[in-house]
Amino acid sequence: ARARGRVRRRHSHGVDGERAGAMSDGRGGVSALVRAAVASADASSLKVLDLSFNALVSLDDDDGTPVASGGVFASLPALEDLRVGDNKLTTLQSRNLERVGDRLRSLRAQNNALESLTGVEKLRALETLRVDGNPSLSASPRVTFASLPSSLTSLNLSRCALTSLDGFRDAAAARRLEELRLDGNFFASPSVFEPLKNCQRLGELHVAG
Repeated sequence: ARARGRVRRRHSHGVDGERAGAMSDGRGGVSALVRAAVASADASSLKVLDLSFNALVSLDDDDGTPVASGGVFASLPALEDLRVGDNKLTTLQSRNLERVGDRLRSLRAQNNALESLTGVEKLRALETLRVDGNPSLSASPRVTFASLPSSLTSLNLSRCALTSLDGFRDAAAARRLEELRLDGNFFASPSVFEPLKNCQRLGELHVAG
């Protein structure tokens, strides 16, 4: 089935940009979806791309696009905010994400099936990361906060079935965090928050039950 898309111009947090959304083509891949969604837009100015609720299982190209072409996001030089929440992603490790690592400022990947944060360390300009609603993160030994980019200022780890915050003790990213959301996790003792002393700039902390 052919992917359908729509593009609309909007104002978002005071920034004039474009946002694209599309219906999945049913294959669970990103290439045809993105190309259909931005076909009628000026892709060179697209700052926000919303691919939520599309049953995506991967952020890598799925249509045989040659590696030399730069991947599906190569046509979006202004992309700063990628929204892939409520899909079926198990990993954020993606060559497409690596290619936008120097300019992507916000990544929203809430309510997926993420088993790891591997790949996020490649996003050197990332300031906002949402991975809330991914309870499988707590069960994987590959989860490490030490690998988070040091540019990060806002992190949402709510409803990830976390029981420990030890990874924040030595994480470089923790020292720049200004907002941390930990709602709906399983912290048994107040002492579990001790590693957050490393978050020297933290101005907003959410730990609602």
